[in-house]
Amino acid sequence: MYSLTYDVTPTSPIIPGIELTNYYVECVCSPTRATFLTGRFPLHHGVVDYIGQATPTGLPLNEVTIAQKLEAEHNYACHAIGKWHVGFYREEYTPTFRGFDSFVGFYGGAEDHYSHQVTGAFDLRRDLEPECGDGCSQVASDLNGTYSTSIFAARAVEVVENHAAAHAAVLKAAAAAHAVATHTTHSNTTTTTTTHTASDVEQPQVPQVSTVMTTVTMQPLFLYLCFQAVHEPLQAPMVYQNMNSGVTYDVRRAFAGMVRRGFVVGMVMKGSLLLLLALYLSYLFIFVR
Repeated sequence: MYSLTYDVTPTSPIIPGIELTNYYVECVCSPTRATFLTGRFPLHHGVVDYIGQATPTGLPLNEVTIAQKLEAEHNYACHAIGKWHVGFYREEYTPTFRGFDSFVGFYGGAEDHYSHQVTGAFDLRRDLEPECGDGCSQVASDLNGTYSTSIFAARAVEVVENHAAAHAAVLKAAAAAHAVATHTTHSNTTTTTTTHTASDVEQPQVPQVSTVMTTVTMQPLFLYLCFQAVHEPLQAPMVYQNMNSGVTYDVRRAFAGMVRRGFVVGMVMKGSLLLLLALYLSYLFIFVR
């Protein structure tokens, strides 16, 4: 892990865990991402170099991604956000054909952080269903001019909130059903007393969420969130660049601004933690920078 010599690290929530200060990746994007997705060395998955914009190749279709494994074997909901860069020359190589239920992001390797263009082409997509190809995949032209870090953070919060809301509804329905069943059981129980005071009557209780969860299967969530920052071109909102006035070199100040704008990572993590913990779900964050 490379540490800057000036303080631009965004505030992150305090999460118990292990900080790995040494790890090893490929020197370019595509092989590293293919390895993250498959758990296999480039020697084995075959993506050994950067995949260019017009290159008709990608992560081989016979390779199984972590999303495909989690969905098939453990019924995970899987969503991808941000940079893909492991092939898109055929729709079968795009995220929603590789195990993800949705994808909001760009298929290629680099582009303008605001216009989302590279070599004159616009690359920002909304693929909101599994196997979202021709007739489903949407060009997100309405986001032209919006900084990519903000787009991807907002989508991450949306995914987590929607997932939590769905499970909250399931829990609420299960708790209500449990309460009705409890009330029916009490109503059908024969009693030997003939008179009762209000304090004598046992009232049906709505169970705690933790009790209901023992009978409700909660679908786990896998969120693959890949911010574009700090990839070139070095661009960041001026408000964040100006926070690093002590950095005199313009390029480094822009880079530092991109890192500081990354405080949204903390925002996503805090929001996710609150929602997941509210549902008594466990969580695992793997944060690579």
